[in-house]
Amino acid sequence: MSKATITDIARKLGISPSSVSKALSGTQKSGNTRISAETLRRVQEVAQEMNYRGNPGARAMRTRRFHNIGFFEYRRHATDYSFSEPILNGISEVAARFGQNIMLVRVPELADFPRALSEEGLDALIVASNAPVGAGFEEVIKSSGLPVIYLNDKRRTNAVYVNDVLSGRLMTTHLISRGFRRIAMLAPNASGNHYSTADRISGYLGIMREAALTPILKSFDRETWREETREWLSRPDKRPEAIFCESDHVAMFLQRILYDLRLHVPGDIALAGCDGDQLSLHSTVPLSTLEIPFHAMGVHAMELALECVNQKNKQPVPARVLDPKLIVRESSLNRANLDVLPQLSLHDESEPVPQL
Repeated sequence: MSKATITDIARKLGISPSSVSKALSGTQKSGNTRISAETLRRVQEVAQEMNYRGNPGARAMRTRRFHNIGFFEYRRHATDYSFSEPILNGISEVAARFGQNIMLVRVPELADFPRALSEEGLDALIVASNAPVGAGFEEVIKSSGLPVIYLNDKRRTNAVYVNDVLSGRLMTTHLISRGFRRIAMLAPNASGNHYSTADRISGYLGIMREAALTPILKSFDRETWREETREWLSRPDKRPEAIFCESDHVAMFLQRILYDLRLHVPGDIALAGCDGDQLSLHSTVPLSTLEIPFHAMGVHAMELALECVNQKNKQPVPARVLDPKLIVRESSLNRANLDVLPQLSLHDESEPVPQL
């Protein structure tokens, strides 16, 4: 059985092939002639009856658009934490709405990236990252000539990211509101940290200063942090009342250390994380955290990608900044006696300067 063509559909309906072409693309106008809603419906019905399949190559040559948006997750190490599933769900929702395809770009080596981008037939690229994008990688992306949207990367333009200064302020304010005063923050000490680490620390320090409380900032080396943390928490005179961890992963590892030390959460030490990781729901003690809107980030990233593709002047588009959501669970609900505190502002008065 031969493959049905636009001409076959036009012959059966007694209309021009150009009208069929426009109707199949969802457009109701063909040249100076407007296609009725009834004709549009009939074209689509007959195309389905005849098992018509469009030719994406021909359409790309005609429109100079592939209707493919690439998605690449940048990770420094293969074992790094991935958050791509909720992001891809958000991207896919917008893609389906506008008839776009999502192409997952996978490359084993940086040298293979230019070839991968050119062979995929992409209109734009979305790059999600949980670490600063390397200079060499960014140069390769620029050389492709594709519009690029950086997701979870703090930039002034062509980016979607979270206000993580607010993350630090929200959680620290919550812990103070529960009556805690000796509040520590635990964060990794490493070069090349994601922007969120410094911003969450900034938010924590800002609220502690406003509440006239002494910050306890604990940084650790990734290789030795368990031993260092165990030693710190083994000393009752140094032990804080609450610990705000810069991520849920750190908080969940810390729960194990506290268990080994026979310290109860939240009875002996309150605990909070950040990221809203689904695993935090299944921790030994349900973890208070800050939910990062990954799904919404995917939606915004796809919208920005299409905005870049559709505009004629190809100018950068302003970044979109989303707010986290405080999720309070059992791990931080310890104190009932609430003192009168200074009025705390959740939002930082001075807007953090994006990294360029």
